[in-house]
Amino acid sequence: MIRSMRRIVIARGASSMLALTLLLGGCGGGEEDATGRAAPAQAAPEVQAAAADRAAQAEAVDLRSAPGPSKRRKARSRDWNGVTALVAARGGDVIGAADNKGRVRVLDAADTRVRTTVAGHRGASVTGVVFSADGRSLISVGRDSVAEVWSVADGKRTLTLSGHEHPVRAVAASGGGDLIATGGEETRVMLWNARTGRLQNVLYGASDFVNSVAFSPDGRLLAAGDAAARVYLWDTKTGALRATLLGHAGEVNAVAFSPDGKLLASASDDMRVLTWNVARPILNLSFAVDRIVFRQPVQVGDVVCCYTEILRTGNSSITLSIEVWAMRQGQGDRLKVTDATFTFVAVDDDGRPRPLRSMQ
Repeated sequence: MIRSMRRIVIARGASSMLALTLLLGGCGGGEEDATGRAAPAQAAPEVQAAAADRAAQAEAVDLRSAPGPSKRRKARSRDWNGVTALVAARGGDVIGAADNKGRVRVLDAADTRVRTTVAGHRGASVTGVVFSADGRSLISVGRDSVAEVWSVADGKRTLTLSGHEHPVRAVAASGGGDLIATGGEETRVMLWNARTGRLQNVLYGASDFVNSVAFSPDGRLLAAGDAAARVYLWDTKTGALRATLLGHAGEVNAVAFSPDGKLLASASDDMRVLTWNVARPILNLSFAVDRIVFRQPVQVGDVVCCYTEILRTGNSSITLSIEVWAMRQGQGDRLKVTDATFTFVAVDDDGRPRPLRSMQ
């Protein structure tokens, strides 16, 4: 907050200096002579003519001696062609790569020789690629809101999966080869029949844009990470949301299952990688609000801070004091806007209180 205030002060100072400069320039000014007296703002006509003649001569000399016009390259918003997605086939013999012009390539992993190049996604940037389980197909998704399935052997497009209304960011293929999952700049995740291209199910429950998706090794679960710092687990057969995992403090950009399917890893903008026990991915607990007092409203532009303190710890419970403070925009004073007391109780799978686990 101090850095923000400092930037504001500097901006205002710069504006004031600019205004002062313009004001002095507009007034005509005039220089002080060696005695400190101000010289007249208007020179004599003959002096002005001589000065103009000297300036014209100087300009002519400068023009003759100056080098030719430099060829400045005009900046363009997309004046580059970068690789935007990369994946290796399970067998490790080929690599799939895509760029921001909609091109998808299949390369030989040994010498990076290009086997196949296809142009898709109407020239839009490709955001993700994945091989099918058998390695015969390569699936790509892009900012044109569709997923395309390509034959690795001849580069022909075999399926186009259309259903998203906004750019697609993530794609995954199930280990059994029967499902494709896609997600992107909306809160829906779509499951497709990999053989027919038909939409098989729509998974709901995400809170923000979906950045990543991954199937469990057996294909029974689909994990996703979103821009709201949440990780989700769905049942791919029923479409039911099995769990919402909270623990990150920034956008979740990647999710991956362990080979045995027992662990799920998630990576986030908060610079952390978390691992979850898939069989029991969330900590079972219940809580009660003992007291909550709303003292002041929170206004638009306020800087809000939340503080917690452990008041007491029991065999199966923790009681926390929570205070919320706000600093009004343009003011230095902080106000307490809310304070509360919460009691959390750890419970087992049957809903009965259980001893707290060690926090060390």
